[in-house]
Amino acid sequence: MSNFVSPEIGETIRTIGRKTFDFSQQVAIMGIINRTRDSFYDRGRTFQFGKALEAAEDALRQGADWLDIGAVPFSPLAQEVDEKDELNRLLPLVHAIRKKTDAVISVDTFRAEVARQAIDIGADAVNDTSGLHDPLMAEVVAAARATLIITHSKAAPHEWLARPHYTDVISEVRDYLIERANFAEQQGVSRDK
Repeated sequence: MSNFVSPEIGETIRTIGRKTFDFSQQVAIMGIINRTRDSFYDRGRTFQFGKALEAAEDALRQGADWLDIGAVPFSPLAQEVDEKDELNRLLPLVHAIRKKTDAVISVDTFRAEVARQAIDIGADAVNDTSGLHDPLMAEVVAAARATLIITHSKAAPHEWLARPHYTDVISEVRDYLIERANFAEQQGVSRDK
């Protein structure tokens, strides 16, 4: 295994949406709301709109700085959700929460069109758990001057990868994330977003 070297992360003071964070002095507390029936996180507890809104309001009361809203499970074992259903689950919740708070709202999606519509109605960030599987995602985020979170994934959404193999997991994940971040920057996403 190689020695871990942290890449340069840029400015530690970041404005995301309507909130400014000094990440050298604080962490952002995130509440997670999944409008999926088979969420690994809450097992469908917040699938219904009312329950999802109640969970978001509760997270805010408890001091959440950030709400991450998802409407599609990533797992290949979960029921697949098409784009129309994802939008129908996601957009009303983003709209309702945006009216109530200045907290950061991110949407957990791998679809560029879903991200675009969510940003248009008030989302501040896109949490792409697929590692930019859809190359248009970076363009959408860049055009909106939104924040992009890129997560490592060897598999595409709903793809079964029984035994992922790494020779040096730390180096390989680091290199993957750096390459994806560089790709996003080439598409116009700001390093400071």
